Amino acid sequence: SVFGAWMAAMEVTNVMSVTKAMATVTLTNLSYTYDGSSRSATFETSPTGLTVKLSHEISGEWSEIDLPYLAGSYPVYGAIQDVMYQGSSISTMVIAKASQTITFPEIPNQFITNRVMLQATASSGLAVQFAILTVNAFIEDGTNLTLVDNGTCLIEASQSGVDNGEAAASVTNTFTISKALANLLLSKLNQMYDGTEKEVLVAVDPNGLTYEVTYTGETNLPVNAGQYSVTAAVVDASFEGSVTGNLVIAGAI
Repeated sequence: SVFGAWMAAMEVTNVMSVTKAMATVTLTNLSYTYDGSSRSATFETSPTGLTVKLSHEISGEWSEIDLPYLAGSYPVYGAIQDVMYQGSSISTMVIAKASQTITFPEIPNQFITNRVMLQATASSGLAVQFAILTVNAFIEDGTNLTLVDNGTCLIEASQSGVDNGEAAASVTNTFTISKALANLLLSKLNQMYDGTEKEVLVAVDPNGLTYEVTYTGETNLPVNAGQYSVTAAVVDASFEGSVTGNLVIAGAI
């Protein structure tokens, strides 16, 4: 149409693109220790209060529902779900292996004839393994300790861990192995001279042990009248013990 002397103007159309404003997603709670519980990352947004869809990657598959619980590293993706804002973030959540400790009670000093039942526990509840660090003992059936020689004995308790648990620091027990004590008793300490060799009698407990007898330091049996200092001592790999006395050979009347 014409208004006065002016022609009608042509219409002009403007096109503009409206996009969502950018927001920031910060993924949090990305570090845990295994305890068998399912774990999830959390998030913070700027501006605050925005909805975020979280996904965890487990065994190569992304899931908004399933959560990891085994020890390992898991990629995490968070994307803002909002009509006015957009933004996303990706990070890694780590579930560390659980630590454990070993309780290995002190082993008292032992006689070589003893049998020792080894006992130790791991805080994880897993079985503990034992190893001998010296050559004077050996282990049967995992926990039965047999002693074979005197001296210092070292035993190590360890737990190697599992998929979700770290190995425990080993614990070593040290104790001394000694020979068991034998009892000896001398008799026939008073005898009469008759020109023959005189020998005392020795009783030993436990029975059957080998022993050595000396008469005033000599192994030869005395013959002549007089007093002789007698020492009887066990000669055995597992037992020790000795006794002293005096043999009196009285002169002939």
